Amino acid sequence: MNLNERIFFLLDKNGQKATDLAKFIGVADSSVTAWKKEGSFPSSKYISRISEFLNVPLDYLCTGDTVCAEAAVHELSSDELELLSNYRRLDSRGKHKLHTVIYEELDRIGKMG
Repeated sequence: MNLNERIFFLLDKNGQKATDLAKFIGVADSSVTAWKKEGSFPSSKYISRISEFLNVPLDYLCTGDTVCAEAAVHELSSDELELLSNYRRLDSRGKHKLHTVIYEELDRIGKMG
């Protein structure tokens, strides 16, 4: 199941309407319709709000991973879930750069090691 299929599956499961989702995230109804009919995908800037509307962890919405999703719902904030989701999409070079920035910031605030 891809992202769009999960969105519409969850809408149906929860008895929610696509128009309510569109209003909640601030897009036109036609945008949400296009996700279903035309196969386009929501912009990444809306994914977090969609997961909030559907009341599911971001990781589950993006990947369908229920094990991580169940753990994440209790342990990670929505910001952390969004970062994790974006991190998983990076190639090895991007991940290395991100690690470098994190270590530099931890060193800057004295929380390294």
